[in-house]
Amino acid sequence: MTWLFFKFALRLMRITQKAVRFLSSCIPAKELLTMRLSVFRFCPLLILVLTAAPFSAFSAAPSVVAAASPSSGAAPLAVFFDGSGSAANGATTYAWEFGDGGASTSATVTHIYNVAGTYTATLVVADSLGNISNPASIVITVSGAGSGNVTPNMSYRLAPFTSSFRINRKALNSDSFSMRGSFNTVDLAPNLLNLAARIAINDQFFINGIITSESSFSNPANSTKPTFFVYINIPDQQFNIVISKANLASALLASGAVDATVTKSVPVKFALTIGSQTYDFTQYYDYTATQGVNAYGIYDLSKQLGDVNEGFFVVNKASAVEVPDTKSHFFEFDGYIARSNSTQINLPQPGLVIPPTATWKFTFNEATTITLPLDGFKYNKNLITYTQPDRAIGGVHTVVIDTVKRTFAVTTWDIKSNANFGGSGLPVRGESFLSYNFVLRFDLDQFDTGNAVTSTLSMVTATKMTRKTSDDAFWQTGRKKPTK
Repeated sequence: MTWLFFKFALRLMRITQKAVRFLSSCIPAKELLTMRLSVFRFCPLLILVLTAAPFSAFSAAPSVVAAASPSSGAAPLAVFFDGSGSAANGATTYAWEFGDGGASTSATVTHIYNVAGTYTATLVVADSLGNISNPASIVITVSGAGSGNVTPNMSYRLAPFTSSFRINRKALNSDSFSMRGSFNTVDLAPNLLNLAARIAINDQFFINGIITSESSFSNPANSTKPTFFVYINIPDQQFNIVISKANLASALLASGAVDATVTKSVPVKFALTIGSQTYDFTQYYDYTATQGVNAYGIYDLSKQLGDVNEGFFVVNKASAVEVPDTKSHFFEFDGYIARSNSTQINLPQPGLVIPPTATWKFTFNEATTITLPLDGFKYNKNLITYTQPDRAIGGVHTVVIDTVKRTFAVTTWDIKSNANFGGSGLPVRGESFLSYNFVLRFDLDQFDTGNAVTSTLSMVTATKMTRKTSDDAFWQTGRKKPTK
């Protein structure tokens, strides 16, 4: 190849010399002498550069070998992307783009799609000399709502703890609304600075703002009606909303909040939009009104005031501690598991035969599924509990579900799974990941009074776990590192 470039350089020199001879008839001798000197200085230099250039500088870019599994499924869908086959073609660096705003520079990576849609993931590789390949594309098809119900009667996006509203029938600009709760999402960036956000109540009352560096937005300084404050805590996945000096009567009328002396339940649709993502749900409020005076609506999860509609399943706090072998983790999850007041979670009836196929399963990051024996659960008033005091590799230590407060807690013994990813999906120490999308799934068989399995309550949520440095063995969401 070098010899071909040398021949090309000689040919270029001859062509240039012929051009100089042709111009000699019309160019003064002095200028012609200068031109000839330049040509003969330039051509040897060109030959030297081309012949000295290494062959690899003119070599082809590496070809891409990319694969994804699975390429379709229901949200949230964990897809394993593998570009490691490109290394045989000279690839040393990798650049994945997943089509939903996510990206990675690893040869292999698991990415989670949490919103339904069709995505085109691309991989571009480069060799050690900087030669860049053409992109390789893989189409990923994700089904399911993503921003609403993933499974029947269970929404995994937002979990309001408490909420209330007040309508003042005697004066305008005197109504108020508040809501506090938790959410799970891996769709949002850790930094929400300058993202547009919107609150909608019954698709009729709206407030809009731009999120500041404090992960919040409020009404402009020159606008005093309505006043509002919205706080969105991404690391702890908490939100808090306060609205006052507003006119909410017409928007809440769509829920049945009529101007009459009445006590009843009213449904209110709420939506939170951040950037391009919208999370919405409908909750029921206990509504009490005095005609022409005031009206109040209240929802409190722990006190069973009001009711949930779709239900929800979110992780409020999570942590994982890597054990010394760097291939497994101890997990601890706390969160909310809510169904409507009339449809609570149930276990088999005591004293009756439990169907041998009936199970309660817990899956960690779509990697490790643990099936628990149903005869090991206890049901005491509102508490469903399971305890395995003896250490079992890959086993659950405790499960506590409070059917009144609608909370759950799960702790595990050390779980080993895929050695390439460090236990159930988490990277091991020394890898560059400082945050990681983690999927938690429950599949709980439900029973009638005769212990026949009537359905399976399948719930899934995805949260982002973080660590401070790549060598840190502790991962968390909304939980501080344990103290010694």
